[in-house]
Amino acid sequence: MSILVLAIAAMAAFMTSSSIDDATCGCKGEMRPCLFLHGLGDVAAGNRSSTFLSYWGDIHDHAPCCSSTDFVHWDTINHGWHSQELQAAFCDAALHVSDGAVNRTIGKLILVAHSMGNLIAASALASGACHLHPQDVSWVHVGGPMNGNWKANYLHDFVCERGPADSGWWGHFKDVCKQIIQIAVNNDDVCPTPAGVASLFHQSTVSATHAAQYAAAQRAHALHVTAAMCGVSPVGLLSMDSIPLGAANAIHFLLDGHAAVNDGAVDFDSCTMSLDGARFGTSFTDPFYKASVNHFDLAFKHGDGWWGDARQPRKWFQCLL
Repeated sequence: MSILVLAIAAMAAFMTSSSIDDATCGCKGEMRPCLFLHGLGDVAAGNRSSTFLSYWGDIHDHAPCCSSTDFVHWDTINHGWHSQELQAAFCDAALHVSDGAVNRTIGKLILVAHSMGNLIAASALASGACHLHPQDVSWVHVGGPMNGNWKANYLHDFVCERGPADSGWWGHFKDVCKQIIQIAVNNDDVCPTPAGVASLFHQSTVSATHAAQYAAAQRAHALHVTAAMCGVSPVGLLSMDSIPLGAANAIHFLLDGHAAVNDGAVDFDSCTMSLDGARFGTSFTDPFYKASVNHFDLAFKHGDGWWGDARQPRKWFQCLL
């Protein structure tokens, strides 16, 4: 196993060291402050930072339209995307970072939201906690589970819930599944199911109140998103993150029959919910981008692939605005 891990790490370093060509893109529009929202994960709550290498890689060095870069650090494990705490945190950050905010209306801003971060922003706008004018804010959506995530249900129903039949080898197998998922979400313990994960249960399985919160967030999201990137490969750019994402996806398929196209964490249909999946193209020049990358690649963490227009997430962002 150690040889395999070393081989994958070496190959990943080579495959992401260069992109499809050496060309770079400048900013075609107005430079504005950039606010980056992370998704689910064991992120210690704290002040915003100008870089966030462990989550976003070096995207701060590849953001030609950003006059500044601010990365939030929120506890998204113990707070759901619809919580008042995260709604307030989003509005406070956006109002502070944006240029020319007035009262509760966000000023000029480039908002880059990964995964659950999109639901947090959409929920805050839908609730009226703050507001924005589309001409002032460009919202870049990457990998958002806009109608939930079946893997959150699977974690709760299969991995965390235990009964008399879960002894012996079957119980040990569930423990292995739990460890794989914990690595994937960078959290020490995902059972019992924390509030952040529970908030991501699929829309079709939750209470009427929770489903209505999804619907409201989807409406706000569809109204304001400028560009979007969704992934369709659990393995992606072949990094160390490919191992837990690929394994978790394979287990989900083998034991639950889940075969939807996904990025290892979020189904393509959920990522494109309210955005019309048919409009997504496979070139990094497409503002709505169907990329052959995984969920962590979508956060620009691993740069670009060394071949293929569909494997260039960082270049997509560089050339987008």
